[in-house]
Amino acid sequence: MNGRLELEEKIISPIEEWKGHPDIFFVARDVPVLDDDPHIWLSLRNLKIMTQAISRHLSVQATPLLNRIQRLDERFQELFSRMPGKAFLCLHPAWRYFARDYGLEMISVLGYNGEVGPGRLARIMEECRKKSIRFILVERQFNRDLVEPIIQSCDLKVIIVNPLATDIVGEFSRIAEALEGVVDENR
Repeated sequence: MNGRLELEEKIISPIEEWKGHPDIFFVARDVPVLDDDPHIWLSLRNLKIMTQAISRHLSVQATPLLNRIQRLDERFQELFSRMPGKAFLCLHPAWRYFARDYGLEMISVLGYNGEVGPGRLARIMEECRKKSIRFILVERQFNRDLVEPIIQSCDLKVIIVNPLATDIVGEFSRIAEALEGVVDENR
């Protein structure tokens, strides 16, 4: 738990009041939070901080996982250094930490209120062209049909992602593999 987000404040009090509550520790105390954005696990750098905290708290060895996270982080750095555009599109605005880590601009189709109209879609299509956006992250939990006009109009590579995957490091590895194709197409 991060200990600073509104969502956590709502759930921690009832847990602490529960007699015999589990050992609670703040796994992400040292993770820099972006404007109360709860999607802290969608950053390999944040995952590294959280893994180190868990390792210390539970006195377990996490070197193999930390090495895997580090290699993936370096792979993304290398991929994005070769990509001409520094912006990407996503359906849901959950990828701000990922964008921050690699100096990218995240453009979300859905705003935080979830509303999308024809005017917004047209503006996003124009931004995709101006910023040479080549891919869109579409969470499998959302309906792709909403962004199909943008995908077709801008010829975007669709990367289906699962931000709720139980193996989030494996999910990042899959995303990196998909991005290889996007970078290679632009050579």
